[in-house]
Amino acid sequence: MDYVAKVRDLADVWKSVVPLEALLERDIEQNNVRKAGSHSRNLLRVKRGLDMVKVLFEQILVTEGNSLRDPASKAYAQVFAPHHGWAIRKAVDAGMYTLPTKAQLLNKLNEDGECLL
Repeated sequence: MDYVAKVRDLADVWKSVVPLEALLERDIEQNNVRKAGSHSRNLLRVKRGLDMVKVLFEQILVTEGNSLRDPASKAYAQVFAPHHGWAIRKAVDAGMYTLPTKAQLLNKLNEDGECLL
């Protein structure tokens, strides 16, 4: 839900501030770049989320077995871990045990698995 809110925020702001440079310049001028909810921070978070999905599916393609734990752990380590502190990294690591299987994920995505071949 947090990710969807950030995407909606960016979609709304593009109605009034079209060029990306203008959006970033405005946040820089207002000293909002690091503030929660700023457009530039939302853009960064959305980009990282897309990067995470990309790396996750790349890892799913090269990892054997039905577990998502290893692909998700590798994707997290590459995309998000460098930006998180120790406590968040440990919480994410613990959460990896609750992930669905590859088959369950594909079922949720209405895929039959041929996309992985």
